[in-house]
Amino acid sequence: MAFAGQAIVAIWNDITPEGRANFNEWHPREHMPERVGIPGFRRGRRYIATDAQIEFFTLYEADAKSVLIGKDYKERLNNPTEWSTRSVGAFLNNLRGICDVLFSKSNVEGAHLFTIRFDVEPGHEDRIKALLSKDVLPPLAEAAEMAGTHLAVCDREMSGTNTSLQRTRKIGVPDWIVLLEASTSKAAKQAGQTVMAAIKSGTKGEIIGELYQLEYSLAKIA
Repeated sequence: MAFAGQAIVAIWNDITPEGRANFNEWHPREHMPERVGIPGFRRGRRYIATDAQIEFFTLYEADAKSVLIGKDYKERLNNPTEWSTRSVGAFLNNLRGICDVLFSKSNVEGAHLFTIRFDVEPGHEDRIKALLSKDVLPPLAEAAEMAGTHLAVCDREMSGTNTSLQRTRKIGVPDWIVLLEASTSKAAKQAGQTVMAAIKSGTKGEIIGELYQLEYSLAKIA
């Protein structure tokens, strides 16, 4: 069991105080059902920070990266509803990545999630990928209280698509992402510390680890 597809959209954002109430209604009532309804999208989840720099993390799983640059998704991005346009205008500290899934293993959906963002030194990509997907993440997925471990690399060019819904705000693009699901916050955080220590050599800049709790999820019913 793993992610429901070979690609993900990973989104981090804060929200303005005046936009919070609207955001909390729009996201589960319009945004997530709209996205999961797009052909090739499989599941959406939203998390809220328990120990993180950015308050919200949203994850969408899709069949393949081609879905995330396809006409159906672009149609929604280029023709947003009035509610969507108003809602994303309140986003702050927004990061968004269209990513290939390099490794994914899970038993169930975990209530707690530790996200790790990092950049890899040129020439170390294959070593970091092998280290994580073969040596570090598989045993962590089977550790006590762990629900799943995942590795993805974002496509910077595809992530920076200039659509109507995106060009009105500044959006950063992450590089490499590790997602660690667990039944307890302690297990998720401990797994995060293990991964961050393992990748210290071969990465550049800050390794950012953040802890979140699941608020809700929506899966497509076949």
